[in-house]
This record gives sequence, structure tokens and C-alpha cells, in this order.
Amino acid sequence: MNYKYIYILLLITCCFTIATAQQTPTGIDYRNVVLKEIGDSLVMSFDMVIPPVPIKSKQSLVITPQVKDEAGNLHTYGYIQLNGKNRGKSLRRTAALKKTQGWDEYPVLEENLCGCKERTLHYSASIPYESWMDEGSMFRIERLLACNKMSSAATVPFGVDIEIGYRPPAIPPVNYIAPQPVVKSRNEEGKAYLDFHKGKYDIDPTFRRNPEELMRIMEIVHRTNQDKDITLHTLSITGYASPEGSAPSNQRLAYNRSQGFMQYIQRVSGIPASKFTVESVGEDWEGLRKAVVESDMRDKDRILAIIDNDADLDRKEQQLKALGAPYHHLLSEIFPSLRRVEYRISYTVRDYSLTEAQALLNSDPSKLNTYELYLLAKLYEDNSDKWNEIIELTVSLYPDDDVANINAAAVYINKGEYKKAKNCLDKVKHLPEAAHNLAIFEEMERQGLW
Repeated sequence: MNYKYIYILLLITCCFTIATAQQTPTGIDYRNVVLKEIGDSLVMSFDMVIPPVPIKSKQSLVITPQVKDEAGNLHTYGYIQLNGKNRGKSLRRTAALKKTQGWDEYPVLEENLCGCKERTLHYSASIPYESWMDEGSMFRIERLLACNKMSSAATVPFGVDIEIGYRPPAIPPVNYIAPQPVVKSRNEEGKAYLDFHKGKYDIDPTFRRNPEELMRIMEIVHRTNQDKDITLHTLSITGYASPEGSAPSNQRLAYNRSQGFMQYIQRVSGIPASKFTVESVGEDWEGLRKAVVESDMRDKDRILAIIDNDADLDRKEQQLKALGAPYHHLLSEIFPSLRRVEYRISYTVRDYSLTEAQALLNSDPSKLNTYELYLLAKLYEDNSDKWNEIIELTVSLYPDDDVANINAAAVYINKGEYKKAKNCLDKVKHLPEAAHNLAIFEEMERQGLW
């Protein structure tokens, strides 16, 4: 019999039995295992209590923590490598020669085991957090190496749940609303404090304050009457008088002076009489009361009591005169502001093409309505600087427009200008269309983002 071949066969059988029978080393106790979301990371940490001589001198135990879910998503943490005594020496020599160290790359934690005492190692590593990890589980892959070859491997669950950190509700993007095209009806309103010669109703453009007053008024009249883009519809004039003199006389006086004002505008501008409406309030007791309330004059309460009583207007005037000095104060300080003509110019502005609107954006944006301005904004990317500029311009031109305020609030939220956003939202918070942006604003406030 050839004993040499029998010996080789026995040796091969013995080696095969050792390789297949060898299991992942046990005896390492994992304690204080934590898998926790912290900020944008998923942090894994634990302590390893390693018994004396858990592996043989020429072996390495590579432990690779992982998190994975049932859908197949997986993320691997940096690995741990425990080296037997001789294996550690060999790896140190390999590292010195700048050759590959360990299983595949440098470990997060490496320990060369020698001696016979128990030791405790702490492991901590993090990976970027991803949403699927909420449903993930924590495992470790244990690989036993000998002579750079894997002799066994096992996947072992840690048996701990992921500690999900507090995650504020995601804040959705703001909404913008497209305005509807509308007829561009406009109104210009003002007050004219004109001086008249005694007993006269016609206007002398050179008398006292009249040059300045008429220049200011006629600038508006000429602008609305001569602009080819504007169609003038009506010019309404209302006359007022102060309470000195009889009420019927003051009624006529206010009306006649309103007529005089209309005739002056007609004469200078050429606007036909059919465009005018003229009326008279007469003595302006309502304006008188408001002025007294807002003043700091003496005897205010006595004056207000007379204004509010049920006597006829001429009787009230006599009661005021009886006050003496307070009445003279009214004559000099308050009555002049009650003698006025108020006007209201109603007109429409034509619609513009996109090209025309682009030109007007820089020269006269007041001629554009919210719809035209929105179309201009849509030429640019949402939330770009130019988009924001046009949306903010819109609300400055139309501060009481609902859609302009909703859209401006969205811009201010994105820019972090929360006080401005609140001012806009306060005007429209009762509207369903504003609910989305309002909810975003309130959630940001709740999260302390402003």
C-alpha cells in the first residue's frame, strides 16, 4: 500500500472538515446598541465586550454593520476588524509596505488581540439619513478570515429598533394665483381748496392760493384727458361750505362754486359738459366734527355737544358763536379746510400686448393691471429675482388687491421677510385662495423659523 497517498487524502479530508465546521466566533457581547437618527445622519453605536482569545492567532474577524429594509435598500457602515496575534503582526508589516490592509479598505475600528484578558471596545459611525431607513433593521455581517481568505460568514440581526428623531412636517412650496383679466377702470380723486372773490363764483386763477391749487389739479386732468391710452368717462365735482352764514345760502354758494370750478376745467381742457356731474353738500358738519375730534383745542367737548344736538343748522351756528373764543378758533383754524371742492375722475386704460407691457414696466407700470403684470412675471422663473421684483411691484401698485397680496405673501415667505408676509396675509386670511400660503406661514411660525 502507498502510505504517502493515504496520508495526503487524510490531510485533505481533515482540512475540509475544519473549514466547513468552523462557525462565526461567538462570545462577543454587544451592549448599548443604538441606531438613532440625528440631524441628517443615521448614527450607529455599540460596545463590544470581547472575551479572551475569541479567534486564533492567524485569523481576523471582520464585522460590518448594516441597515437594510425588506425592499432591498441597504447601506453599509464602516467595518470593524479584530486580528489574532500573528495576523496583527502580518498586517502591520503589510501596511508598512503600503499594501492592502484587511478585508477591503481601512476599518473604522481595528484591534489587534493579544493576551488573555477581556476588553471592551466602543464603535460609533454614521451614514447619511434616507427616508427608507425608517422601516429598516440593523444587522452585522461577521466574516472570519485566514490567510486573506474567508473561511466563514454570517449575517446577524442586532434586534434593536431605529430611534427616529423629531422631524418637523415638510413645508410645501408656496402657491401663486393667476389674476383674471379685467377692465382697467381707474379713479383719480382729490380736493381743491380754492379762493373766491367776495360774492363771486367764477374762478380767478391768479387769486391767492389758486395758482398752486389749479396747477396740481389740471396736471391730473390733462394727463387723463390727453393720454391716447385713456378713455375719460366722468369728472364728478362736489362742493362743500363751512357753517358760517345761513344753511340755504351756503348750499347755493357751494353749488355755484362747484359750477365755477367745472366751467374753468371745461374752458382750459376742452372736456365736454356731458362728462361732468356737479353736486353740493353745503355746510360740512360731518367734516367739522371729524376735525374737532382730531384736534387738541380747548372746549372740545362743548363744541362736539353742539354739533351732535338735534337743533337745525342755523341754530347750531348761533350756539357755536355764543362760545366766544372757541368759535373764533374754529373760524381761523378749521372752517377754511371745510370750504373746498372735491373731484373724482373716472376713466379706463386700454389693454396692452406683452411687448407693450414690457416697455411700460419701466416707463409707466401704473397703466398695467394685475393680470398684465402677472403675465410679465411669468416670463421669468418662479422665485427668481425678476419674478419677485414684479410680484412686489404689483402689490405696491394695488395694495388692496386680494390676488396681489396672496402672491406677494408667497414671495415674502420665500425671501424670509415674514413681517411683510404677515401684513399681506392679514388682508386676505378670510379668503379660501389664501389658505395654502397662510398654512405655510403658520407652520413656519410654529416651528420657530421666524
